[in-house]
This record gives sequence, C-alpha cells and structure tokens, in this order.
Amino acid sequence: MEEILNKLKEFDSPTIANAIEHLKIRERIEGYTNQEVKCIFPEFGVLVGYALTVEIDSMAKDAKISTQGLVDFVEEVEKMKDKPVVVVAKDVSKVRMIAALWGGLMSMVCKRCGAEGLVTDGAVRDLADARKIKFHYFASGIVVSHGYSTFVKSVGKEINVAGMKVRKGDIIHADENGVISFPKDKAEEVLKFAEKVRSIEGEIVALSQSKDFSFDKLRKYWG
Repeated sequence: MEEILNKLKEFDSPTIANAIEHLKIRERIEGYTNQEVKCIFPEFGVLVGYALTVEIDSMAKDAKISTQGLVDFVEEVEKMKDKPVVVVAKDVSKVRMIAALWGGLMSMVCKRCGAEGLVTDGAVRDLADARKIKFHYFASGIVVSHGYSTFVKSVGKEINVAGMKVRKGDIIHADENGVISFPKDKAEEVLKFAEKVRSIEGEIVALSQSKDFSFDKLRKYWG
C-alpha cells in the first residue's frame, strides 16, 4: 500500500478526480472540498494519506479549558496503523473561524506521531512553525488566536468538511487545486485509472502541439 500511495503523489488532484469520475465510485459533484478550503502551502506539493477525523469547538466558553482532549487526539494519531495520517478537522464552533482550531504545537507533535497535514473548514495559525516542518495546511482561514479553548467533541466519526464527506481511514489526496477523498479499498483502481487518464491527456497535448493537428483527429478523444 505504501507503494500505491507514493505513486498517487505523482498525480495532481484533478487527475485523481477524473479517475474517480470514470470509475463511478460516486456522483461527480461529491467527495471533495468546495472553494471554502484553500491550500495554505502550495509549495509543498501533493499531500496523500489516511484520514483521521475530529470535531473541534474553539469557542467552548463554558467548557473547562483543558488540553486533555487534544492530548488524547494526538495519541489517536500515534495509534493509527495506516500512515501517514492526514488530520481532517471539522469546526463545530457556534461561529466558525473566529478562532484557530490548529497551530504550530499541534502540527509539531502530530508530525512526530505520523501525520503529514491538516484539512479543515476552520482556521489555522502559526504558519511559520508549520512551514518549517513542512506540515501541510488546507484551511478556510488564518487567525491569530485559538480562542477560549480547543475542545475536542469527537474523534473518528464520519464528518462533512466543506462538502467533502470523510470517514476514518479514507484516502485523502490534496494539492493547490483542492482536496478529494476516496475509500482505501479503491486506491489501486484509482491509481490505475489515473495512469490511464494521464496517458490519454498526454496524447491530446501531443496532438494539440503537433503540426498535423486537426479537429477531426481530436474528435476521437471526445467521442
């Protein structure tokens, strides 16, 4: 499986999306994040890993402020058998993105425990710290404070982040174009079809740049 994940990193996320479409794993307008989530560090390239889902409330004003929930969550990252982990965090705060769900300290300890990045519909902070260790951020915004607390509401349940439904263990594939997920048992099929998509698109590019280009020759690819 490690080899498959490494090969998936050779493709951009739109190519993976095209492969999933052709395989008819789900509806074409499902399984990926909308415009709300942005790639914070596009220079890091492609992120591929196994999802660990979490719901976090950063406005839990009346909750007892404690780091225990976050400590327990980091332990879940460490215990994940499939690595690398991609943390997928849903902001369940009363008002989203008022405070950061995630920062440099969490990035550092989760990286040490086997995580490579974060996907969230909430906000992040400590960009310099995350950049230094190449911990990928895909987030809806950036703010300076983590608010009243970062209160972990759940770990490992199915969640919806910016239109993308995710279950623990799903494959996450993300780059500057966005984030897409698919079931782990479909990884080999997705890889094979992504290779096919790249081959076909390469032929179209070669034809478009050829002196022998004609629309009739192009038509066979769009028939």
